[in-house]
Amino acid sequence: PAASGCPGPAGAARPRLYTVSTNDNPGLIAAALQQRGWLPRNVATASPTESVPPGALLHWVQFQKDIDLVACLNLQQSGKPPYLLNHTIGLPITNKVGMLDCVRRVAGADFPPAWYPRTYRLPGDQYRFANYARDHPKARWIYKPKTGSQGQGIRLVRDCAELLRNGAAHGVVQEYVARPLLIKGRKCDLRLYWLIARTAPFLMFYRNGFVRRCIPKYKPDAASMFAHLTNTAVQKMHPEFHAQRDDMIWSMEQLEEYLVGRGLAPPGWLQDSLVPQVKGILLQVFNGCRHAIHKQYGCFQLLGVDVLLTESLNPVLMEVNGSPALHAVSESVGCLKRDLIGEVLDLVAWAHNCDDTGEPIGRRCRPVAQAPTPAFGALLDEGR
Repeated sequence: PAASGCPGPAGAARPRLYTVSTNDNPGLIAAALQQRGWLPRNVATASPTESVPPGALLHWVQFQKDIDLVACLNLQQSGKPPYLLNHTIGLPITNKVGMLDCVRRVAGADFPPAWYPRTYRLPGDQYRFANYARDHPKARWIYKPKTGSQGQGIRLVRDCAELLRNGAAHGVVQEYVARPLLIKGRKCDLRLYWLIARTAPFLMFYRNGFVRRCIPKYKPDAASMFAHLTNTAVQKMHPEFHAQRDDMIWSMEQLEEYLVGRGLAPPGWLQDSLVPQVKGILLQVFNGCRHAIHKQYGCFQLLGVDVLLTESLNPVLMEVNGSPALHAVSESVGCLKRDLIGEVLDLVAWAHNCDDTGEPIGRRCRPVAQAPTPAFGALLDEGR
């Protein structure tokens, strides 16, 4: 078992303490921390007001709006023990408009790139959208509000003129991916993971996740959003959810086996083709938003990346979620997320030198090859 503290000046163990302020499976996070020797710290509020304990403090918060950033920045000063916070400051890509701005910055005149749908900002781009929709009457569109998650507010646009006449709320309208990959005739997508383990200097990792599919069979003109949105929060409202939920979620390896068995992909497609493509997309996205991220030692963030595959197996980035769900709808997903959180905590503690190595090295960066990464792969290391 892990020791229960960071090394002190004379080599004595100092306690590492944590607080968990979330309604999204807090027991999962607390159990993973305690298994790694962290001890709970009882606090009355979600914002730290005391000085950091002698060892280290980790604060896991569900939403950034619940954080007292001034107090956190004061705690994350050089010379103090590590204060770890599971949100980066200034990351713009976790809402639809911020992602659109980022991709436009990256692509420039070549917008949209092949890995991102044609997208317009509303109401700012309404005239450009109207002109393009008029010139491309066969294009299909989907509206997404600026913020929100779990499919809330997303709807198919059947009449572009009506959308604009009624005064579209702030958000984006995207061209619908016309020929998505289907599993057993049903639409699917991928939930992948991107870990910003450190921001000063940047250290990032990528991890495969799982496959989600819709319950009803896909029809392009289906009126029900059950056929279009794979989000578990949407699908669990379907009357057949409990009967089909075990088959709704596949591992990435199951997907490859399915594709290889039907001659749609060669053996090794997952690691040899898809993963390098997704990593390349994430690096482009990062380069388009890195200027906005506050480089604050101690800040980290686990991001949920949603990718749609076309029938030609080309990845299309749909969105990046700043607080990916940690609850589980099946036993297999529960095991994956338990492993995921454990790996995230190991990597973040390692990246900030409070992983009980017994080596009081302060903020010196260690080689990423030494990182505890059973399922995560290095994406970017600016510390060497």
